[in-house]
Amino acid sequence: MQLCITIHSVLFSCYDINVIRHISTKIKGSDCMKRSKTYLKYLALSAVFASSAITLSTPAAYAQTTSQVVTDIGQNAKTHTSYNTFNNDQADNMTMSLKVTFIDDPSADKQIAVINTTGSFLKANPTISDAPIDNYPIPGASATLRYPSQYDVAFNLQDNSARFFNVAPTNAVEETTVTSSVSYQLGGSVKASVTPNGPSGEAGATGQVTWSDSVSYKQTSYKTNLIDQTNKNVKWNVFFNGYNNQNWGIYTRDSYHSLYGNQLFMYSRTYLYESDAKGNLIPMDQLPALTNSGFSPGMIAVVISEKNTDQSNLQVAYTKHADDYQLRPGYTFGTANWVGNNVKDVDQKTFNKLFTLDWKNKKLVEKK
Repeated sequence: MQLCITIHSVLFSCYDINVIRHISTKIKGSDCMKRSKTYLKYLALSAVFASSAITLSTPAAYAQTTSQVVTDIGQNAKTHTSYNTFNNDQADNMTMSLKVTFIDDPSADKQIAVINTTGSFLKANPTISDAPIDNYPIPGASATLRYPSQYDVAFNLQDNSARFFNVAPTNAVEETTVTSSVSYQLGGSVKASVTPNGPSGEAGATGQVTWSDSVSYKQTSYKTNLIDQTNKNVKWNVFFNGYNNQNWGIYTRDSYHSLYGNQLFMYSRTYLYESDAKGNLIPMDQLPALTNSGFSPGMIAVVISEKNTDQSNLQVAYTKHADDYQLRPGYTFGTANWVGNNVKDVDQKTFNKLFTLDWKNKKLVEKK
C-alpha cells in the first residue's frame, strides 16, 4: 500500500499574510503505482503574523512557507524542489519567493541547484505630494509623483564552495514579456536561456531533456539588463525605459523640451487652473504596470558545487529605486503652461536575506 499526498496551497497578501495549507490524503493500492513517480514530502510550514487581518493600515506581515517536492527523473536521478516565501515587515511589501531545485544525479560529476524567483513581487507603491516646488506660492500648483524607476535582483555566493554556472535572462532584454528557461540532461548537462531557444532546443544530438523549468515576467515600459555576472555574483536591473504618453511619443527619464521641460507624466501642456497640478498628472490607471502596481521578477540562476560540498552560503537582495516626477506652472510668451522635471534616484528600499544551500539535505535554509 502506498500513501499518495496532494498538497494545495494558497498565499494571500494584503498588508497581512494568511498562509493556508490543505492536505488531502488518499490511499489507493495499485492506482497509486500507475501514477507519475513523484513523491511529495511536506517538510515544514510556519507563519508569523505581525498584523491583524482587520486593521489593514498596519505594515505587511512576515511569513515563511517551506515545502519540498521530490521527483524521479530516471536512472536513479531525482530532483528535490524547495519552496520558500518571505515578506519584509515594511509598508512597501516586498515578497521574496524562491523555488530552488537540487538535481541529484549519480552520473553527474557536480552537484547542481537551480534558483528561480517565481512568485516574488516588489510593490510599486507610487505616491503623489502637493508640496511646493521651487517655492511656488500657490497651494495645489505643485505636484510630485514618486514612482519606481528601477528594480534590482541580486544573488551573491559568499564562500568558495560553489559558483554560478549559468543564468537567465542575459544581456539586454527589451521584450514586453521575458521568459527564461532551464533544461537538464542526465549526466550533468544544464543550460539556462531566454525563449524561444528554451528547453526544447537545448538537449543536443546525443540525449534528451529529462527535466526543465521556466518563468516569465512582464516589463512594459521597462528594460532588463544583466549588469553583473561572475562566478560569485549575479545582478539584474529592470529600469524605466520610456513611456508613450497618450500617443504623443516616447518620453524617458531624461526627456527635455525648452518650454515644457520633461513631459513624461504630464497630461496636458496648458491649464485653466494652476491650482490643480495633481489633476494634470497622467492618471494612475494609465501608467505602466511596473509603475503603478509592481514587479514580479522571473530570474533563473544555476549553481554548481563539488560532490563533497555540504553547504554553501547565498545572499539574495531585491531593491527598488525611485524617481520624483515634478510638475509646476510656467509662463511662456504670456501663455500659462505646465513645466515638468524628473529627479533621479531620490530613494531606494532593499529587502535582502541570507540562506544556506544545504546540499546534503537538498533544501534551502534561511540563516537566522
